[in-house]
Amino acid sequence: MVSLLQSRRKVIANRGAFVAILGQRLSGKSTIAGTLPGKSAMFTARIFETGSASAQTMADRNGATLDVYEFSNGKELTALVKEAVAEGYENIFIDGVSGLTEILFRLPEISKAITKSAWDGYAMLGDQVEDVLLSLKEIAEKDGGPNIFVTAAIEPKYDQAGNVIEMMVESRGKSVLKGLRRLFPVVVSLIPAYDENGIKLDVPDLLCKTDGVYPGRIDSLLAQDNPGVLNADLSALISLIKGA
Repeated sequence: MVSLLQSRRKVIANRGAFVAILGQRLSGKSTIAGTLPGKSAMFTARIFETGSASAQTMADRNGATLDVYEFSNGKELTALVKEAVAEGYENIFIDGVSGLTEILFRLPEISKAITKSAWDGYAMLGDQVEDVLLSLKEIAEKDGGPNIFVTAAIEPKYDQAGNVIEMMVESRGKSVLKGLRRLFPVVVSLIPAYDENGIKLDVPDLLCKTDGVYPGRIDSLLAQDNPGVLNADLSALISLIKGA
């Protein structure tokens, strides 16, 4: 008979990864979806232009499948993700939080609430974004669940001397997405990569351990087992997270 502890250990080992991919605008957050292995579904907000074409080109080059779908609201996104899992997609890539926030911001009830009270309205918006992310997290962390990746744009915050002191998630209103990082067991950042001569490379690195102002974290790894920086390859990240 399998003990409760053994059963719980199996669930943890087999569940999907839930990953936030952070990066500045034009850092390659969309394109990196093309490095996912196997069969993957990419979901983009209908009102936003994305880098899905470059991601599909990369996936084709890597011999993987990346199908792109659009969503128009939070409930539809959750329903589409569940359908994709039922259809056998191993990885789900949501591109991204900014598009989801913009769609929810335009809902009549949110617009009305913001007009009445900006503080309460943006708090409502933040709650709705968080509800969608929590529903996605629940899908990923079921036994046998898919790996789910969610992108978010970040921007530098400066001190009075003009030095960058922190990278902040871009959002509408201060209350929106304030808890983004705590929702994800894995947080990685796309950062500029340079050659030995200090020349910036076309392909960024993937930071998985906080270094300076860029955040990074893999909860399942001890600090000494986290390499800190990977090539911008989600296949390698999945292997690292799952100990493959």
